[in-house]
Amino acid sequence: MLFPEEIFVKEFLPNIRVILAHELYKRNYSQTKIAEILGITQARINGYLKSSYEKSLDNLQMMGLKKEDITLLVDNFFSENTIDKFFALRMINSYWQNLLANGKICQYHYKMAGLNQNCTICLKSNIASDFLEDVRMKNELKEAFKLLNSSPFFPYIMPQINTNIAYAKDKAEKINDVLAFPGRIIKYKSGIKILADPEFGASNHLAKMLILAHKKDNSIRSCIYIKFDKSILKIIKELEIEYNYNLRYDDEEDPVVFSFREYLKNKKIPRILIDDGRKGYESICYIFGKNPIDIAKTTLLIAEKYTLMK
Repeated sequence: MLFPEEIFVKEFLPNIRVILAHELYKRNYSQTKIAEILGITQARINGYLKSSYEKSLDNLQMMGLKKEDITLLVDNFFSENTIDKFFALRMINSYWQNLLANGKICQYHYKMAGLNQNCTICLKSNIASDFLEDVRMKNELKEAFKLLNSSPFFPYIMPQINTNIAYAKDKAEKINDVLAFPGRIIKYKSGIKILADPEFGASNHLAKMLILAHKKDNSIRSCIYIKFDKSILKIIKELEIEYNYNLRYDDEEDPVVFSFREYLKNKKIPRILIDDGRKGYESICYIFGKNPIDIAKTTLLIAEKYTLMK
């Protein structure tokens, strides 16, 4: 009888530690600090650094992991501002649980334990995390920012309150299910800038708007907002983009969100929702779409036309 946990301790963990030890050392972490992060002795770290990175990579691939799976782990490991032993423990555990839940270790487990391939115990685990999906979403949101940042036109359609892009998990229900850039996307010199990589729960208002949209139409998982004026409206019409105006109700907490909730009771979600003429609020457009890349492309199309009109 061979449990998956035995494979984790004896084979997966030593090889993933070799990979992470080498990656940390390449980034100028001392052996003492690496030992602290990975929760083992400095002598063990010294041994890991003498071990072959490529051999550990091969060993993990023999277990059923793909090279891109390992790359995702490494990229996300170094995407955090603070890397400590608690972060490493949580990330590696989540990563392993996800591998089990997605069946990526199954073939290796069948072979090593002599199991029947009808076994689905790990696939039914309720504790598996969405680690790889979270990493994929973060990378996609960062790619969308790169698209926006590559355009000299985008800053011209940013509102005074700056902007953000939100990306919701499938079946998102709460703010922590929505990914966005902390501190928003801001104007910087002649371009734009982000203060940090995307995080779940980093947006409040935009996350609420997106969750409402996603509950109405589960294909909608991303949203950005831009400024609104007569020129923007003209471009929307020229491009034949479906649009509508948000309702204008008052509410002490967030009148825009409240109005959108009322709007959705008997109307479908337009590609662009315009919130205009609300006292004390800047006029803006919400652009809804299936993912951040989709949103970014539409946004840049509007931005280029807007700039050329000026």
